[in-house]
Amino acid sequence: MIKQNQGVKMNDKILKSLEMLDKNDIMYEVKNDGIHLIVEGNDGFIDYYPTTGNWKVRDNLDDSDFGIRKLNEN
Repeated sequence: MIKQNQGVKMNDKILKSLEMLDKNDIMYEVKNDGIHLIVEGNDGFIDYYPTTGNWKVRDNLDDSDFGIRKLNEN
């Protein structure tokens, strides 16, 4: 039961992230069934993991943060 709930939460986070990116016309590529998204940002490509909320800019590994809202600002 717990694993099933975790799967539902993961899918929900992925879907909500995709909806927000689409709503804001942000280009992205889906990898690993949505576990990893490659997002086009102002400073280059961004690796985003919607299930954890973590993201980092590929060309500047010091530029990383947490959350879809902050990603949307980048």
